[in-house]
Amino acid sequence: MALDTAGQNIFTTDSSGQMLWATPQVFALFEAALVDSKWLDSILAPLLRAWLSRQPEQGRKLPLDAPLKKLQCKYLGEINTNEHLFRVFEEDGGTDEDALKKAFVLTDREAEVLLWIANGKTNREIAQILEMSPRTVNKHLEQVFRKLGVENRTAAASVAIRLLSESGRLG
Repeated sequence: MALDTAGQNIFTTDSSGQMLWATPQVFALFEAALVDSKWLDSILAPLLRAWLSRQPEQGRKLPLDAPLKKLQCKYLGEINTNEHLFRVFEEDGGTDEDALKKAFVLTDREAEVLLWIANGKTNREIAQILEMSPRTVNKHLEQVFRKLGVENRTAAASVAIRLLSESGRLG
């Protein structure tokens, strides 16, 4: 899947909370938090199953008490029938979007669009991922360029990548 190389802590589950796939970054974060397959099956899956049964809104966060670290799970939406997309991150670390929002005074959507630009996605791909039109993505980018003081997507991606790498979020 293309998201495997997105450099983000993203995973999917079915409606029962069973993990279908995850990026390598998710496995690295889980390993650092001492999460094992037993924890995934006995703690995470039932928790996500109960949460999904209440049909959470896109963007809602769920705290997770992993064995070694406090994590949060952000619901990104249902991407296929019975396939739900999540982002997981350390509770005290915030998300990459949070770092971009704070550093550049961006809206939630502007930060999401900028992060996908930094991951090499086209406007059409971002529109599909975020479930909006490519024109809306372009409008968000106009604001991002203005706020970052740059003229194009390459410069915006460079600024975002530099910020995230300097704060220890990349690599």
